[in-house]
Amino acid sequence: TGLIYVRRDFLARTDPGWLNVRAAAWTGGAVVLRDDAGRFESNEFAPAGLLGLGAALDLANGLGDAAIREATLARAGDLRAALQGMACISLREAGPPQSHITTFSHRDMDAVALMQALRNKGVTINAIAPGYAPLEAMAGPVCRASVSYLTTAQEIAALCAALEAVR
Repeated sequence: TGLIYVRRDFLARTDPGWLNVRAAAWTGGAVVLRDDAGRFESNEFAPAGLLGLGAALDLANGLGDAAIREATLARAGDLRAALQGMACISLREAGPPQSHITTFSHRDMDAVALMQALRNKGVTINAIAPGYAPLEAMAGPVCRASVSYLTTAQEIAALCAALEAVR
């Protein structure tokens, strides 16, 4: 479930990656694309996902994008500060601008093994290959953790505890 916004004057120049019964119709012996953003919809429809997306948008609209950005960057700063205080972790970020994604490596484990070990503890991070993080991963794969405005101090502490425990 997601959102797409396409200016109506640009829509005719778009080409969806797939066609199905929601994106196009067979009319007069030819496939005719919908003339709205529905041309990008898949044949699968998940009402629960759509309702969840609506609730998330209501929350985001209520908070406002400036407040969301401020809270997200504050959580990211909290995560970076916590990771910087850990002897087993090296931040591997190439510099400003910083975002909600924090890139790091673990002194005792490679990125893929660390990702799998943390997954077993119920903590999700990603292992990123050098081709996807060329500046940060020149010495090999790195880990990435991301936060949002919903991330709590307890979740950051849980990540740090899990990182310490896998040594």
